Amino acid sequence: MSEHTNIEWARHTFNPWVGCTKVGPACDNCYAEGWAKYTGQPELWNGERRRTTAANWQEPIKWDRKAAAAGVRERVFPSLCDPFDNQVPPRWRDDLWHRIDQTPNLDWLLLTKRPGNIAKMLPNPETGVRPWGNGWPNVWLGVSAGTQKDADRNIPILLATAARIHFVSLEPLLELIDLTRIKLNSGMTFNALKGGEVASGSSVTYWHPLDLVIAGGETGPRARPMHPAWLRSLRDQCVAARKSFYFKRWGRWAPVSALDDEAIESIYHPAPKRDPEATRVCKVASHVLHVDGSQHDIVEPMAFAIGKGAMTMYRVGPRAAGRKLDGRTWSQMPETRLQRQTGNDPAASRSHQDAALNVTP
Repeated sequence: MSEHTNIEWARHTFNPWVGCTKVGPACDNCYAEGWAKYTGQPELWNGERRRTTAANWQEPIKWDRKAAAAGVRERVFPSLCDPFDNQVPPRWRDDLWHRIDQTPNLDWLLLTKRPGNIAKMLPNPETGVRPWGNGWPNVWLGVSAGTQKDADRNIPILLATAARIHFVSLEPLLELIDLTRIKLNSGMTFNALKGGEVASGSSVTYWHPLDLVIAGGETGPRARPMHPAWLRSLRDQCVAARKSFYFKRWGRWAPVSALDDEAIESIYHPAPKRDPEATRVCKVASHVLHVDGSQHDIVEPMAFAIGKGAMTMYRVGPRAAGRKLDGRTWSQMPETRLQRQTGNDPAASRSHQDAALNVTP
């Protein structure tokens, strides 16, 4: 819980409770589970949920007052829990909806791995707050998806639910994902970046479009590498659809294409003085990653086979890896209705225009 979070796309983190349960391969190296073990609370990722303190629950009220006084909107993210976790007492979630309703100057990014719970856990008359309607102005709904299978399963459920902003977090990104061809159970596909009506048998469902795509790599000790082709594909899909793309960071592994000459020089031991032409030894772990996700030793005969998208990856750490893709950072955020009405977030407006026009700041 923090007033100023290290999560790049939010201003604050607020956790009404702490704890979660793994639901898929993207959760294998969960940073929050690592935090729980490090702090001596492994039970929080083994079924237990713990509500945070009353003092912590007051923090969003303070942030809201500051935001109102400054005439800005600030984003809040629950980082150590899933807001739509069915293992949490319903009263806790009702209290969260009350807190969100009391903080109109904060945009709450509610990210879940359990989209099937969203519709039944939105505010209702029994919650004691205003109805959800077409979505609260200060709530963004999002789902996690690290693979195409996750995207096919989670995104349609999200986009069938009304919200002011819909987003997807492809973090950790584990493979090539095509958001323009999301596969439904019927076998049909639809473009999640454009939305629209999709007919299935005798029924027609309206799918809201995605407004924001967040992507990034893993940072922990067992982090998996991310191929730049996967990111470029997502970026290009978003640019073509005029949607916001936010690249969070490479993570622990960086492709050689993201490192400058100085960085590459620093990860190799100098050649012996007696043999300056000798092959230099790399200081960090490295391998060759193909677009299909397979990893190969750099000396394998077929490691750099043509047509495989071979990319040399180095385990340099998050700071050295950075967050640039093809020489620029991508920090686009959608412009909300409230921002358009008040004009109080010029940075968000500029980034939205960047997404629409493919302008490099």
